[in-house]
Formats: sequence, C-alpha cells, structure tokens
Amino acid sequence: MVRPAAARVSHSSSLRRTADVVVEEIVRAGCDRVFGVPGGPIGPVFDALYDRSEIELVVSRHETAAVHTACGYALASGQVGVSISTCGPGLTNSLTGLVTARQESVPLVHLAGDVPRADHGRASVQEVGPYGLDLADGYRHAVKMAIEVTHPSLARVALRRAFTVAREGRPGPVLVILPLDILTASAEIVDPTIAPRTIEAAVPDEEWERIARGLASAEKPLVFAGSGVRISGTGSQVLELAEALQVPFATTAHAKGTLPETHPLSLGVMGHARSRWAAAYAEEGPDYVLALGTQLSDLATGGYRPLAREGGTVVQVDVESTSFGKTVIPVTATLQADLRTALPRLLRIAKEIGPRRANPALERAKAGPRVEQPEDLESTAIPLSPARALADIERSLPDGATLVADIGEHGVFALHYFEVKRPGHFYKPVASCTMATGLTLALGMAMGDPRTPIVCLTGDGCMGMHGLELITAVAHRVPITVAVFNDSSYGMVKFGNQRVFGRSHPFEVGDVDFARLAEAIGAIGITVTRPGAIDRGMLELAQKEGRPVILDIKIDRETPSPGNNRYKQMAAAGTHRSI
Repeated sequence: MVRPAAARVSHSSSLRRTADVVVEEIVRAGCDRVFGVPGGPIGPVFDALYDRSEIELVVSRHETAAVHTACGYALASGQVGVSISTCGPGLTNSLTGLVTARQESVPLVHLAGDVPRADHGRASVQEVGPYGLDLADGYRHAVKMAIEVTHPSLARVALRRAFTVAREGRPGPVLVILPLDILTASAEIVDPTIAPRTIEAAVPDEEWERIARGLASAEKPLVFAGSGVRISGTGSQVLELAEALQVPFATTAHAKGTLPETHPLSLGVMGHARSRWAAAYAEEGPDYVLALGTQLSDLATGGYRPLAREGGTVVQVDVESTSFGKTVIPVTATLQADLRTALPRLLRIAKEIGPRRANPALERAKAGPRVEQPEDLESTAIPLSPARALADIERSLPDGATLVADIGEHGVFALHYFEVKRPGHFYKPVASCTMATGLTLALGMAMGDPRTPIVCLTGDGCMGMHGLELITAVAHRVPITVAVFNDSSYGMVKFGNQRVFGRSHPFEVGDVDFARLAEAIGAIGITVTRPGAIDRGMLELAQKEGRPVILDIKIDRETPSPGNNRYKQMAAAGTHRSI
C-alpha cells in the first residue's frame, strides 16, 4: 500500500464526521481493502480512510475497473467488495461494473458521492440526486438496492443495511449515494437492528424424495449445475448426490470450475461452448433433469434448447423466485430453496435409495473425444493454434492455480477446451459478457487470495480497454500472470459476422507489443510464438518475482473458436444479410 510520507493528523472524537462513520462501518463489515477512483464530493471518505491503517486503499485507473477489481477481491476473500467513486461521470463509469456484480451475483457495496444538497436542482455540475441525473432511481434495476443518505443519522443505518442486503439471498451490489454536506456534517449515531432475511425450508421431504426417485428411475437422467452452485459453495454436495445415484452431471458455462470434468459422471459444459459429450447426451434427450441454481438463460441452454425430451421432466431449483419463468424452454416444476439447506436433505434421501442401474446413454456419449478438433491441442503449426496455446497453459499451471478467462474468442476456447480437474481450477464471468471483466476480476482475486496463483487468459481487445489496470498491479506488487491471446483484432465479432453474414470488417485493433508495454509499466513481458514455449517456470515467474507477468501470445488470426452457439442464435433471429 502506497501512502504519503507526511505525518497524519488525528481528528478528535468531538469532530467526527459522517464520513468517519461510513469508514467505521466498512471496518465493522470485515473489509480490509477498498477500490476506487478519487474525486471531490466523495473526498471526505478518502480522507477518513487515511486514518484507518487496517484498510488498504487501492486506486484504480477507471471506475469500471475499480468495481470489477472489488468484485474479484470479494470472490477470492469471502468479504463484501467495496468500491468508491465520485458523482457524475464517476458514477456513470461505475454502472458497467455494478451490472457485472448483479449478474455475476457478487456481494458488493458501492459508495458514490454527490454535490451538497443545497445545490440540488441548481444545475450543479455532476449532480446525481433527484433533481439532476437521479441515478439512485435510474440504477435501481442494475443493483439489488439503491440508497441515498439524506441525513447524517441515516448513514450507519444505510451502511449496515447495504452490507446485509449485498450478502443475503442471491448476492449482489448495493449503491449508497452520499452527498458532500452529509459526509462533512458532524456524526449523528443511530444504532440500527437489521435482521437478515432467511429462506424457510418450506419444501417438504416428500418433494425431495420424489426428485431423488425420479433421477434414480429415469432412463437418461441429468443433474445440471448452474452458477448458484458456485455461489452457494455446494459443489461437493452436488458431486456427492451424483455419485450416490450414479447420475451424470453437466454445468452451465457460468458454473464451469465448480465440478471436476475428469470425473466419470461428468459431461462437461452444456449450453454455450458445450463439450461433445454434453452435446451427444443432449441429442439423445434426457428424460429427467434436475437444474440447480440456474435461470436457464440462453447461454445456459445453448440458445434455449429444451433440456429434456418431449414429455420429460425438468425440475428447476433456485434461491430466488425471480429466477423462474424467464426461460422459454419447458419446465415441469420450480422449487425456491437455498441449496445450502436443500442439498443435504436431498442427499440423505438419495443415499437411502442407492445407485441406479447402468446408463448406456452416458457410455455412448463419452465414447468419442470430449472436444471438437482434439488434434488442435497438440498442433505444431506456426502461427500458434489457440487450442495448443491453451493446452500448453493448462499443462503448465502451478499447483493449486486458478485460470480466469476473460470475454472474447479466447474465452470460448477456454470454456470448450480447458479441462477442470478440481473445484476452483477455473473461473469465467459469463452472465454480463463484459470485455476485460476477467482481467480486472483476476487482479482482485490475486489480491484477495495471495496463496492461490492466478493466471488470467485475456485478449488484445480486452487489454485495449483495461490493460493499464496492470499499473495498479505493479504498484501493489500483485503476482498475477496475464496470458494475452493476440490476434490484433476483435476476433469474436469478426468470426461471428463471417458466419452469419458471410462477410465482415476486419475489426483490426493494431499490432501491439504487449511484452514491451509490460516492461514499460514495470511488469515482466514475454513474447510467445511457438507451440511448447509456455512452461511451468514461465507461469511460476510472477509468484517468484512478486510482480505481474504478461505473456504476449501471437496466435493464428484465422482460427475461430468451436461451439459458440451465439452465432446460430444471431442467424436464427433473422440478422442474416439479404442478397
């Protein structure tokens, strides 16, 4: 943490401001890092942070990146992420990050400043209150809750409510807007009592028994795990359920990394970028599907493909009732339940029933290779095959490392080809599909859990958006490895347009030497052009040197990713070119 050398001046208790109360609540919530970009109206909070050595301030280069990095920190540390911005463009720049936190279900509290209330409605520069941009109201659908603090006595109430709401149910972001005059006013302490919301175990055991017996007696059953399994930390129980009944399982793209894909019952990813195993099993038509912690979105279902054959059963279980009824595919029954309490009940019944008979459909599905073009994983061609580069990264990952994949063509390659061998081996933000999310999340994850080596797979397009956040990584000596698939273009869009329209702009972004850029900002830069060049030593270098390492991987510019159903969706929606 970088702090100025000047001596700090302690404020006496009689001069405590509302801003000090805000920071006290951050400490009380157990948060030891905050991420933000400073600005005038939020200045009192930054000043209050100056007096709290137990909180490290991480200054980002852009507000979106600050929110994303706080999200990554929350995912790795188990804390509620805290991000800070000023008003006006500071808060509007934060919107994309808040949407990501909502869609990725990350607990986060975002503090934003505003102009003094006396200036509301007077054409004050950057006003976000009800007489200006009115962003507390405008952002309500982007966050779980938006609160504008209108009196000093409400600050503690607002912050405690914010941290409670961010965690409860399906986690997500809460926005707290703090006008400048509120922050500088003398503190007025009101101690609130906020009871956390709980979900009662309202589903009777008879219902769980019906589900367990349905899976056990089905011809082609399937347990389909969504991101709710990762969020609730119940992957081991899902695996135990599958083993107890001997039922195959698959994950959504969003849940890849929660269950081992090397397990005999695993079909890998189903839906977006699905494996060949999952595709083959789906083609035969499962007759009983238990969908856990998924909204059954377009990406989860591969363009709204039905999960079960005609007349089959699909049971959808999620912690939020708002997850139901959002899909167009047939669903037989929905159950609102917290997987942390539901799965132990279901597992107990499953163990009493015991394993089902053999499943020939599973054997047929897994008779062939797991991925498309498996020969590409061992390609010796130059330019470097993206699949081969990914295989080299997978083979060379340090023990216990996590691969974090970004948004773009490289991310689809990772979803399809990377084989998850243990929980936590892989993470990819999928729901928001925001470019450079993976890069900034990975930075926060590396800070939040320094014991776990983080390797981020990103692209040159993503680097162009938020690559300079690596300056923050250098400043804080974050040992992160960033593997850049460099094809000098927005490859996913280019290949997608070629498939859908039969032609495309090149969407070139220029030939950037990311290894030289890395050296210029104080990181370690390495250029990779040959298959087999990436090894264990290269991916352990960041941990050894205690600073970021950027691998500029020059991949074949003409090789599209397999299994990207989004292209088919575009064509089906009528976006083809008329001739």
